[in-house]
Amino acid sequence: MTEQQDGARRWIVPGILGFLFLLAVLSFFGKDENLTPEKTEPVLIRFEIKEFEQAFNSQNLEKVLTFYSDDFIEVYPGQPDEVGLEAVRNRYQHLFSRYELVLADSIEEILVEGDLAAVRVTWIVAHLAPGEGRGRVYSRERALEIWERATGGRWKIKRRYRFPD
Repeated sequence: MTEQQDGARRWIVPGILGFLFLLAVLSFFGKDENLTPEKTEPVLIRFEIKEFEQAFNSQNLEKVLTFYSDDFIEVYPGQPDEVGLEAVRNRYQHLFSRYELVLADSIEEILVEGDLAAVRVTWIVAHLAPGEGRGRVYSRERALEIWERATGGRWKIKRRYRFPD
């Protein structure tokens, strides 16, 4: 089995489960006579965040990049702004090459207005350092993310303002 086939196989089961979850959620909401984007869009964004988390934890760089808009900007105190997909690619390549990482989220709030959404989230990352000692370091960061509905209806991260907690 090639590496590409093995990589594809790892995404089949989570992809099917995610799709079934989305169908169940949408069928639940479909019974609501007052179905509005304010009710459905946060569910779709939560789904995207969980998919992002899975891609990050499997260190699938190309999949991770699909969650960012082309004009993405990230702001972090004391650091230059990270602008564009190439900057995102460089950061994740560096992280994925140096550490085994496990990401978990705590979504605190999702507000949707038209094609934009604001997401307050806390990210917890476990970094397993390379080498014999292989110490684990945890970091906790809070973020305000601006998501944008892209062509085709998929939500992508447009801006992220993150800071240590």
